[in-house]
Amino acid sequence: NCYSDGFVEDSLDEIMNTAKRLAMTYKAQGGQGISLSKIRPKGSMIGGKFKSDGIVPFMEIFNTVTESVSQGGSRKGALLMSLDINHPEAETFMTIKSDLKKINKANLSMEIDDSFMCRVIEGDKEANRLFNILSEQACKYAEPGVIFTNKFRNYNIMEFVESYQIETCNPCGEQPLKKYGACNLSSINLSEYVVNPFTDQAMVDLNSLKHDIGIYVKAMDDVLEENIPNHPLEEQRESARTFRNLGIGVMGIHDMFIKMGIVYGSDESIKFLSKLMNTIFRTSVQASVKLAKERGSFPGYDPKVWNATIIKNNFSEHEIEEFKKSNCLRNCSLLSVAPTGSIGTMLQISTGVEPWFSKSYIRNTKSLHGEKEVSYEVWAPVIKKAMDLNWHPETLITANDIDWRGRIGIQATIQRSLDTGISSTLNLPKDTTPEQIRNIYIEAWLAGNKGQTIYRDGSREGVLNKVDKPKVRDDREAPKRWLYPPH
Repeated sequence: NCYSDGFVEDSLDEIMNTAKRLAMTYKAQGGQGISLSKIRPKGSMIGGKFKSDGIVPFMEIFNTVTESVSQGGSRKGALLMSLDINHPEAETFMTIKSDLKKINKANLSMEIDDSFMCRVIEGDKEANRLFNILSEQACKYAEPGVIFTNKFRNYNIMEFVESYQIETCNPCGEQPLKKYGACNLSSINLSEYVVNPFTDQAMVDLNSLKHDIGIYVKAMDDVLEENIPNHPLEEQRESARTFRNLGIGVMGIHDMFIKMGIVYGSDESIKFLSKLMNTIFRTSVQASVKLAKERGSFPGYDPKVWNATIIKNNFSEHEIEEFKKSNCLRNCSLLSVAPTGSIGTMLQISTGVEPWFSKSYIRNTKSLHGEKEVSYEVWAPVIKKAMDLNWHPETLITANDIDWRGRIGIQATIQRSLDTGISSTLNLPKDTTPEQIRNIYIEAWLAGNKGQTIYRDGSREGVLNKVDKPKVRDDREAPKRWLYPPH
């Protein structure tokens, strides 16, 4: 599992306790997300006698813990640290990775609220100065990412339930969570629901998908129950018992589009996904209600869940009234789109919501044993088959070919029917400027995305690297893909 340890409280005792909780979580093969927004800035008085050294020394402590403690002896820990852009040390946080030797074991994200974004658009000098630094750093180093906190913390089933306050997220960002919350993830391979692929009669078998979602919800609820004793901390076990988070996601979206002759990022693809994700969310909620009638609601259930904006966006007033009469729900969250780096690569399909990175690419990863780095070539089978059939060549675009507006549109469309978050990196060409990245962040916020991560080609060595002249191999020769995804 990956977890959120929420806000680090502003006391030395709690800061050290946070480091301990990180270590214990890594030891049990978990990752962590923390927010530094409550830690007082450098120069602040402590007890009227001393001045604080600010956030950097504690970032270094958390980074060292992450570097030092292996996840179950197999891989290093995974950590996300976030900070409010209104924090006095926001500029320090944004620029710390200019030195590639510093904080190199954690992902960084800026927490940005609607008020700050409005100030940017209205021309406020200080807001724009910080926003420009953020865009420049992302252009050079692919970090920090951004979290749009109003949407991030509120667009969920628990929007109006006071006992469930989202603070930050797990390391890859797909699970906005309350303090001590844990993700519980699975992913549906949507490309396998396409019937009559590579023909003009290609379509998604919605009846089979809806039937299977009932199985997925029940199975993941079983997984959650089975796993409760395995969480390393009692606070994490209690959160799992009380709220019963699920995170059923999707993968193979680009494969699905190619099989159907739809161009990824086009208006057609966005309209299709809107209907499909609405169906998936609606069916998941209905399945959780049905399961609650058999097993009982999650202990933290509150009837206010039916007032949530995401419920109103996806159900009619009549349907919501029926839910209120039933007055039950098994899980406080249902859908989440993870990166699916390992399982997507193992199945040789597009991962998460991402388009194919390239028609063929080299994947670099660490093996399960020791520190040996392994590189291997991955070929996109769906693209190879489409080429062999001369099937809609316009659909065979890859990450750097797709206009960023289409990528934002895809993410925003999915988010409208997704109650947690989406892990997605927007790939950009090498000549992308900080000004363009600034515009991407603004458009992502306006579109309603909970966050945005970008990677400009060449900004730093990536996990995926293109092959200039890909060699076509027989799929049977492909190496086995059991290796971990990057964090």
